[in-house]
Amino acid sequence: MKKCLFGTLMLMMIMLLSACTPTIYGVPEDRWQTMSEQERVAAMEAYKARQEVLRQQRAERARLRAMEKQAQLEREAEEARRRQRQIAAIYRGEGLYGDLLRVNLEGGRLAFRGGYHPYQPVSFKIAANETKDIEIVSRSGRRAHMTVRYDGGNLVLDETPRSHRSTALRLPFENSWERGAIYRNRSANGPHGMRGVNVSIRIVGRPPHGNHGRRHPAAAVPPPNRDPRRSVPIVGKGPKHASKPVVVVVERHPGTMAGRNRPAVRPHGQAVEHPSQQKSKLGAPPARIKVVLRSGRVKVNRHSYPLQPQTIEMRAGQARTVVVRSRHGNLKVRLSYVSGELLLNDTPGHHRKGTRIAHAAGWQSGKRYHIKASEGRLLEDLDMLVVAE
Repeated sequence: MKKCLFGTLMLMMIMLLSACTPTIYGVPEDRWQTMSEQERVAAMEAYKARQEVLRQQRAERARLRAMEKQAQLEREAEEARRRQRQIAAIYRGEGLYGDLLRVNLEGGRLAFRGGYHPYQPVSFKIAANETKDIEIVSRSGRRAHMTVRYDGGNLVLDETPRSHRSTALRLPFENSWERGAIYRNRSANGPHGMRGVNVSIRIVGRPPHGNHGRRHPAAAVPPPNRDPRRSVPIVGKGPKHASKPVVVVVERHPGTMAGRNRPAVRPHGQAVEHPSQQKSKLGAPPARIKVVLRSGRVKVNRHSYPLQPQTIEMRAGQARTVVVRSRHGNLKVRLSYVSGELLLNDTPGHHRKGTRIAHAAGWQSGKRYHIKASEGRLLEDLDMLVVAE
């Protein structure tokens, strides 16, 4: 051990001394003095050739980095344009009912330069997937800007831009927004330190008939279908494997009378729809989808907690790890969207098949699923919405 350590130290000292030795065209100075003129010319040419190769390599690396950066900027610009087109369409009334909100802030105090002050009431509209800065003005005339965001599942007020830690006020989507909801005396520790603010939210637009074309709340989730008159699509292992976890996917659409077109039971991992809801020709699967986790429970350290609503955007051919959050811990799940099929795996790395949901006709306007239990039983009573973009 001592010999090995001594050898390593000696090697480091030799390298250090060689690095400090003055050189001429890469040749140690003492050796340069003993070289002939012809040898010096050859050493100079070899040195210049090496330097040219290094210069070309640096230039190529810089070119590749510039191309990568440019491609990234173009992707981000295209994504920003796509989002802007989507937001503009929502303001024109072409989105889901619940994609456009009218928000009012009044009462309480906000932090301006010089401390907390009363402010003039604020009213603004905001669309799903939009982030905007709104101007707030104190009663004495001080002006500031507050960042607000709506991801389709949560309204976030007084957010800190480009921060990984959120101290903003977060309000999950609720059915009461349709009639207008008021949240009184709300406070948060964002940049403007909301204190005792009253927030009123109302959905803009006329509600559609039925569940199609509307957003669904995270808090108001109907219990699993217990009405014997309604048919329930089931995903499971079948009677031979009843001892294993069973995943039940209940699609939130009107059912049929008992005995008519009863749904089939297929092997685990294949979602089965009511025949009346299927179409002979669905067309090509969408290139982009939005998966909204509305509500449910997540198991962390053998305890079950309510999950926090979130929205995940997926591209065709994409697979990603998503962190499902709760107030008492997080769970990593694997989501993939390949060939028009959405796969949810709550135990990535354990070679399980996961829960599979195939492309359906209702994705264009938003199709809702209720997953009684995931294959690993780490997600339960999951209320999920899939929307094609």
